[in-house]
Amino acid sequence: MIIFIFIASLILIYFSKYIDSNFFSPVGVVSIYWCLLAIFSLVGTLSLYEWDYYGLLWIYLGILSFNVFYAIGRPIRFVTSSHVNDVNLSSISKLSWAVLIFLMTLGIIKWGAQVYTNGFSLTDFLSLDNLAAMNHEFAVNRYSGNDNEGGIVGIIISVLNAMVYSAPLCGGFAYPYAVTRTHKKIAIFSLIPVFLVTMTNNTKAGMIGGLLLFIDSYLIGYYCRYKKWPSIHIKSILLLFFSFSIFLSIMIFSMMLRMGDSSFSTISIVLQKIIVYAFGNIQSFDIWLSQDYYWMQDYSFGAMTFLGISNVLGLVQRVQGVYTSLLGTSSNVYTVFRGIVEDFGIIGGIIFISLQGFFLRIAINSIHSSYNPFISVPIAMSILFFFLYGMIISPWTYLSFIVAFFIVLVYVFIAYHHIDKNT
Repeated sequence: MIIFIFIASLILIYFSKYIDSNFFSPVGVVSIYWCLLAIFSLVGTLSLYEWDYYGLLWIYLGILSFNVFYAIGRPIRFVTSSHVNDVNLSSISKLSWAVLIFLMTLGIIKWGAQVYTNGFSLTDFLSLDNLAAMNHEFAVNRYSGNDNEGGIVGIIISVLNAMVYSAPLCGGFAYPYAVTRTHKKIAIFSLIPVFLVTMTNNTKAGMIGGLLLFIDSYLIGYYCRYKKWPSIHIKSILLLFFSFSIFLSIMIFSMMLRMGDSSFSTISIVLQKIIVYAFGNIQSFDIWLSQDYYWMQDYSFGAMTFLGISNVLGLVQRVQGVYTSLLGTSSNVYTVFRGIVEDFGIIGGIIFISLQGFFLRIAINSIHSSYNPFISVPIAMSILFFFLYGMIISPWTYLSFIVAFFIVLVYVFIAYHHIDKNT
């Protein structure tokens, strides 16, 4: 079966390249991303857990449909004005850089306020043992609900939490426009708030989300500026490898802190956890769809995919962890696809994924058909991020991500407000 999946992956990846002529186009990134996840998941868990393959094949069918409908949307745009079809978006405003610094500052303030309200101070960061104790206590408080973040301070922290994620989202978009070292540093430093939060709260999903937001918005920002997708060359491969190594090191270090032990004796345990965390999600979805899903069950019509909104509206009550582990699964994380199937069913889920590809292509087509594409750019970013973060769960489970995309909408509007409509 591994050989079949490998061959299917190659076909799907080259099909996506045929559609958009570039591996780094959104459809190419989504296809490569999920094919690699599937292959690594099989290799990493096949000897440890059972596979039925129905869920895995359903994912491949969904990604194929995503590709097909992305291609179908090629001639369609949100903006159809005949005299606006090739706008030059070669620069962003000076004000947008100031806004990015402001968002970063708010994200850092959120981190500092959270550290302070939980009884810690900046001096605790001078000792690895104190940092490990802080990290461990944050994890215990988060799962027990005793995080001391009630009242006005708690509300402020919750609001500022969106800034932690909007900073890398805006920073990644701004990076292709950075023409000076200072601007490049500002864009990269937009990851600092989410890094600080990870070092204290040990929210692995938060660190992954921040990095994916940066990559997601970088790709769209690059296309906005250059009217093409990034090319693959040796420098890009080395940069990706270097970035992944740093990211993996941060994840290992933060997980060691979460265990409350900063010694290197815990590395083997942490590596085992990372393997399951990174590669077990697809296996869990495969078993759930094959053995626990029933065709005739009631659909929730978006309540699980958009759990952050449905929870606020009182339609669904979100519990810690969202899902529980099933017998024979490697984790209680089932990827974004479980929520999609619960919402729309086996066939309806494929249709939902297909429409995502369709609207993604329309949004991309519309970017250079507007003097200020502050609607189409966030739409393209949000759909791409939906599938990138979807290795864990729907990003719309969390209000912080939802608010971050509304913030980037305003940010893009500010970034392009200087463009002269008469040129």
